[in-house]
Amino acid sequence: MTRIMDYIHIIGGGPAGCCMALLLAQQGWPILILEAGDWSAELTAKSERTLALSQSSWDVLAEIGIAPHELNAQAIRSIHVSQRGMPGQVLLSAEDAGKQVFGYTVSYQLLLMGLRKKIQSQSLITVQANSRVLSIEGSSSAARISYQSASSGKQSVLSALSIIADGGAEIDDPRALNWSYGTEALSCQITSTGAKDGLAWERFTPEGPIALLPSAKGLALIWTGSSRRIEDLCKLDDPAFLSALQDWFGDRAGCFVSASPRHRYPLKSRFSLRPAQHRVIRIANAAQTLHPVAGQGFNLGLRDVVRLRDCLGRGQTQDPGHASILELFSTSRRADRWLTGGLTHLLAQGFTFPLPGLRSLGSCALSAMDLTPYLRDRFARLMSDGLAA
Repeated sequence: MTRIMDYIHIIGGGPAGCCMALLLAQQGWPILILEAGDWSAELTAKSERTLALSQSSWDVLAEIGIAPHELNAQAIRSIHVSQRGMPGQVLLSAEDAGKQVFGYTVSYQLLLMGLRKKIQSQSLITVQANSRVLSIEGSSSAARISYQSASSGKQSVLSALSIIADGGAEIDDPRALNWSYGTEALSCQITSTGAKDGLAWERFTPEGPIALLPSAKGLALIWTGSSRRIEDLCKLDDPAFLSALQDWFGDRAGCFVSASPRHRYPLKSRFSLRPAQHRVIRIANAAQTLHPVAGQGFNLGLRDVVRLRDCLGRGQTQDPGHASILELFSTSRRADRWLTGGLTHLLAQGFTFPLPGLRSLGSCALSAMDLTPYLRDRFARLMSDGLAA
C-alpha cells in the first residue's frame, strides 16, 4: 500500500541528516526522518571516531543551538604538516586565516546524541527508526520511497521531496564515480607526553598520511596505509603498536604512552555526478565520500545542508521538490564539491603515488608554503572555511 505524505523525507538520521532536519524545521517545513538503526544510540565503531569541524561548520551548529563546550569539543589553533623521510615542513596557524581557531574536534557520538536531543523537542520533526529504505524512485510528480519497517513490515510512501543523507549512502546511485584507494585507515585515541593545546599534526608517508588531532581523550589518531600494514598494526599489542607509531611519526608529538582499542576501515571515495533530480536530492556522505586526508568530508556535507536550506526557503511557500529548486541547488554546489573533492583526492595521492621525484616535489611545496605568507594564508583559509569561502 502506498501512502501520500506531506512531509519532506530525510533518509538517514546521522549528523548531516539531523542538521538538515533541524534547519528545515526552523523554517516551518514538516520533516519525517527514516533511520535504519536504533534512534537512542549508534553503538558502532563509527561512534568512536573523532570529527574535525571547521569554524564555518560550528557556525551552522550555533544556528541549531549547539556550542562547542556542550560537546567537550577541542579547538584546533595550529596544524603542523611534514613528510616522513623528506625535508620540508610547515606550521599553519589560524591567525594566518584571520581567525582564532581553524575549528574544533568532537566525538562523533556526542555530536549525534546532541543533535538527536534537539530533535526530540522539535514538533515538526517525526522520526521513524528501525526503517531501512530499500529503494527510491523519483519522477516529476513525486518520489516513491519503499522501506522495511521493524514494526510494520514493508511500506511505501510518496514524497514531494526526498533528501538522502548519511544513512542513505548505500542506496544505489548509477551516476556516481567510485574510487578505491587500495588502502585502509586505523583510528584510535592516543595519549602522549608532547601533546600541545590546540595543535594538530599531519604527516605524509609513502603509504598515506598519519594525522593526530587534539581530542578530549588526548589525541585522535588516523593512520592510513596498505591493507596489509593496517591489519598487522591492529594485531600488535599496545607497546608494540606505540613503538611502531613512534617510528613512523617521530618524536614531534613526544613519546606515545597509551592507545585505546583500534578500529580499521577501507578508504574509498564516491562522487555523485547528479545529486539532485526527479524530487530526490543527495547530500553529505550520500552525495560524496572523501578521503580523510584533509578532514573536509563532514564540512563539505554541512555546506550541502546549508545551501539546500537556503534554496528551499520558508516552509509552505512553494513546492519543495520543484525542478527549479533542484537545479538551483545542483548549480550552486557544483564548484565547491568538485574543487574540494579534487583537492582531497590530489592530497591523498600526491604524496604516495610511486612517481620518481614526486615526493621531492611535495617537500618543495611544503618548504615554499613555509616561506611564503600568501600561500600559508590561502591554505589556512581552505582548512578553516573550505573552498566555498
